[in-house]
Amino acid sequence: MENNFSYNLNPRDLPEEIKKESKHLSFVFFTFAASYVVSLIFILTLNAFLYAVDIPQGVEYVIRSILSAIHTPFIFFIMYKVFKKRPSAIVPVSDKMSLAKLVKFLCVCIFFMISGSLIGNFVTDLISSLTGRSVGSVVSDIVKSMEPAEVFILAVIVGPVFEELVFRKLLIDNLYRYGTVFACTVSALVFGLYHGNFEQFFYAFFVGIILSYVYCVYGKIMYPIILHVILNAVGSFVPLCLGLGETTEITLFQMIYLYFYIFSFISGGFIFISKFKESLFYVSDGCLIKPWRVLFKNFGFICTVVISILIFVYNII
Repeated sequence: MENNFSYNLNPRDLPEEIKKESKHLSFVFFTFAASYVVSLIFILTLNAFLYAVDIPQGVEYVIRSILSAIHTPFIFFIMYKVFKKRPSAIVPVSDKMSLAKLVKFLCVCIFFMISGSLIGNFVTDLISSLTGRSVGSVVSDIVKSMEPAEVFILAVIVGPVFEELVFRKLLIDNLYRYGTVFACTVSALVFGLYHGNFEQFFYAFFVGIILSYVYCVYGKIMYPIILHVILNAVGSFVPLCLGLGETTEITLFQMIYLYFYIFSFISGGFIFISKFKESLFYVSDGCLIKPWRVLFKNFGFICTVVISILIFVYNII
């Protein structure tokens, strides 16, 4: 199947159209940036209060776990409240998602998750060598500090569900008017920046593009949620339960897990390379021939990037 492109036939973007769409983009990204900051301030304030108040250690641990869980949901509910009066919906290219297709997308996601992790680890090690400052593994440190049940609730259930609602549902619904390529790429970029560290940025960006594509093509947020849940389970919860990395001995279940990872990585790379030309990307009519030109000059988007850079710097130092 050939790529299905449909282009806006206007020879150029009209000044009034650019101004209108610039306001729309500013509103979208400033809403996200403001929601992100308000959520951070709220959680940091409560954490500071916990340090100042003498409460039992067990109770404090539970409260901190709850605070960790509500960060993304907090962002979602603020954005949802703001966006609900601005109805926007995507027009799916296809409504036929089979189990076989879902498995193929999962393999592609695992391929990019592993590839992105390798790039992220390389960049993190490079920063450590250039700065002379050890930049630890953010993901490993967080997972090791949590109980398996806590990892399951936060990383496998709460995180994937609300991240997909924020970065796929709310953002893409408001970016879809500029075309699938733009919506998928920008949503994935903001998703990667949201993680706040180079270790996670690259795989979050690559996987974010695939999840965004699934949502744009099939039109149902449940599909990327399912993929995201499985990815987080495979990437964090299952290794924790199997005790990978804790000893030099490898059990049968650990071996099965490793073979599954290797098979998924190879299969995902092959599927992506062989099927890329069949992608149903297209550019919608009516909104900006060159949306990227407007995006990179946009105040709301710049605010989002600046906040993300500050988080990156904070995690490095």
